[in-house]
Amino acid sequence: CSSTNGVARQAASGSAAAQPQEPSVLTKTALVLPSRQFGGLAGDALAAVELAEADAGASDAVADAALRACRARLDLGDIVGAETALMAELEGGGRRVIERLRASPEYAETLQGAQHMEQVCLEVYGEGVAGSKAGVRGWTKGCEIRMDPNEFGMPMDEATAKVFPPDPKYTLYYSIHGKKLNIKGDGVIPTRCGDMLPSLAGFVAMYLETDLWSEWHPMIIGKGPLEKTERRPYHNLWQIPLKFLMQTQVEMVEHRFHFLTERGLMLMSLEGTPPSHALWETYPPPRGHKPLPGYNQTRVAVAAGELLTYFTTVVTINGEFAIPEFIVRLVMTWLLPEMIRRQLKAGAACLKAGGPHSARTDVDADGLYAECVRLPSCRGL
Repeated sequence: CSSTNGVARQAASGSAAAQPQEPSVLTKTALVLPSRQFGGLAGDALAAVELAEADAGASDAVADAALRACRARLDLGDIVGAETALMAELEGGGRRVIERLRASPEYAETLQGAQHMEQVCLEVYGEGVAGSKAGVRGWTKGCEIRMDPNEFGMPMDEATAKVFPPDPKYTLYYSIHGKKLNIKGDGVIPTRCGDMLPSLAGFVAMYLETDLWSEWHPMIIGKGPLEKTERRPYHNLWQIPLKFLMQTQVEMVEHRFHFLTERGLMLMSLEGTPPSHALWETYPPPRGHKPLPGYNQTRVAVAAGELLTYFTTVVTINGEFAIPEFIVRLVMTWLLPEMIRRQLKAGAACLKAGGPHSARTDVDADGLYAECVRLPSCRGL
């Protein structure tokens, strides 16, 4: 993922590509001229200064346009779009443009978001989860969930059926590190089901349409998360009211989508907020709810190919104490399998005409379902 991440790469790299480009000869000459407030400048030197100022004005106009485009995407929470707007000038602009962009708050905000994307990739595909290794090393197998698409309302065409695994399963693994329970799962589904939107759109709809979470979430209270900041397509702050083991609690999470279209990759993260965090003072829990003890983190990577789509999920449960074995068994044998089955059924239902989400997917007010259509660009999956 980091290879797709231009702003983070530029910030961290010492390569020539990351260095400010040399200014034009005209601008370089003007930089060594004395200030215009001093007399005695020759006519040709004055002309050079005036031309350099015109060159600076053009550079500022280029930087301003890039920053406006970047800010427009940041206001939507779209880090990939913001990075694209900046990189177009960082990789081809002059020194003045690069210095303007790098000194901007837009650059700092984009860099922070780009580094978050890289961390999500590291935790999903690498060794970034509490000492666990890539693949299944260091993980204990928890359970397997049968993934027959026909059982979940995902009909396959002939081409997909030929390459689809004969006995598909979503396999869940876990590892325990002190007060942390890490869970990882991998699965595959058809990229498309008949004439419907790509399967990824169903997954996105389940999280994006917050007033319809009751269609799939087994512990949600009410319709779904309470949006605590102005709703944005790619980045939001939620309070999620839950009922678990007869207790009514609320979880505060920061939710993000990242669409890396050229890579055929979608990343999603849910960052839980510890009960001691200052955000709870700004956004107190609803009446009758207590903040969730501890906090959770969820990372999802979806690689969408022409025929098959691969999901990888990593969940970290940060407890206030060492998690009892019976809780681990409950999570691994009931809670997560039940959530995954509901998600698969609800995801397929989201794609069908007349389903609970169809009015939203048809209108596509946030443009994310169009992102899902563009995404399956990987080859060989």
